[in-house]
Amino acid sequence: DCVYHSAPIILCVLGGMFAYKANVLNIALEGMMLNGAFVSILTYHLTQNMLLTLLLTVVSTMLYGLIFSYLGVTMKGNVIIIGLAINMITTAVAGFVLVVMKSANIILQNFDLNALKINIPVIEDIPVLGAILSGHPPITYFSFAMIFLMYVLMYHTKFGIYVRVVGESEEAAKSIGLRTDFYKYAAVLI
Repeated sequence: DCVYHSAPIILCVLGGMFAYKANVLNIALEGMMLNGAFVSILTYHLTQNMLLTLLLTVVSTMLYGLIFSYLGVTMKGNVIIIGLAINMITTAVAGFVLVVMKSANIILQNFDLNALKINIPVIEDIPVLGAILSGHPPITYFSFAMIFLMYVLMYHTKFGIYVRVVGESEEAAKSIGLRTDFYKYAAVLI
């Protein structure tokens, strides 16, 4: 069960690592996670469409990332204050939407989490290992695969090298012609 619950944290940490490597302290990660959780539940409640839910969740969270990047990177604002503001705005928006809906919370009807779970044949029958490796939704497997993919992106691609150069020495990155703001934005959006 802890493997299943680790997926959102793993994805958040991987994204936060990119921002950190680009020398951007993304304090707004909590607000972005809360936004993703709220938008996903709200969208699925209203549409019953998993693909649209995923799309709107990613787009709305990327919007918060763009706001954070614009204020923190382009406008050179204090990222601690901007991040805290985004965290508080996200909570306020969720509360406001619930008040407009005249509801204290959103309860998903006809949603079966077990229908999303992937059971891996043979592995699911192994006594202890089966419960750890099998029977999770796709996002859990995706998050663990992203650990490897993010490692490759960060340490074995030109993009990752540039992100690290921007984070280690922005002046040196500018001197070789790198668009430092672009790499900072990209790191936050990841």
